[in-house]
Amino acid sequence: MSAFAPRLSPGFATLDPVYLWRNAPAMTTAIALKDITLYPVIEQQGSFFDVMEFFPTLTKEVLEEKRSWLEPTFIDPASGRLVLCVQSFVIKTPRHNILIDSCVGNR
Repeated sequence: MSAFAPRLSPGFATLDPVYLWRNAPAMTTAIALKDITLYPVIEQQGSFFDVMEFFPTLTKEVLEEKRSWLEPTFIDPASGRLVLCVQSFVIKTPRHNILIDSCVGNR
């Protein structure tokens, strides 16, 4: 194994994009662009922060105006907290499999 082998998220035993796509959390969607496919690889996803604390200049009035399209994808209706996703991506081309890790997260 290469010294540069990527670290895998818990529960992912392989970097095979098809395996990752089929076994990833429900909010992931592969994007196909001709013969290139982008697969998100979720490390963590959840409602981690209070919306008003995360966006300190946001007003309650603006939040209420936008709430109809923010919930449930971007704001958890049960907790009112901002939903965030820490993820990497696998890009599959005819010649290469490329892992893009933004180095955001705790691993």
